[in-house]
Amino acid sequence: MPEFTLPQATPLTLNNVLPPDDLTASTSSPLSMEISSTVDRLIDVLDASVKLRVQHVPPLPLVSGAATSTPPARIAVLFSGGLDCTIVATLANKFVICLCRVPI
Repeated sequence: MPEFTLPQATPLTLNNVLPPDDLTASTSSPLSMEISSTVDRLIDVLDASVKLRVQHVPPLPLVSGAATSTPPARIAVLFSGGLDCTIVATLANKFVICLCRVPI
């Protein structure tokens, strides 16, 4: 059986130059305006979705004999450390109407 060898790979050079300090994004280009509009719409949809999920959560029943200085949390976010749960926790905290914060 003939021996097959792969050609040698040429190492790539990485760009290690930092952009200039005065670099600013052009906000007047059609693409920038479209992206900005899309991001605004995404924020609106996420706001509405999380608000809908957390606004009408019934309060927890009081446990007789339980001594606590703060009310128990009605909503919690499972926190994996990723961006998605951080955003959900922030939005939930924005819309929860109680004396406590959303624990993460």
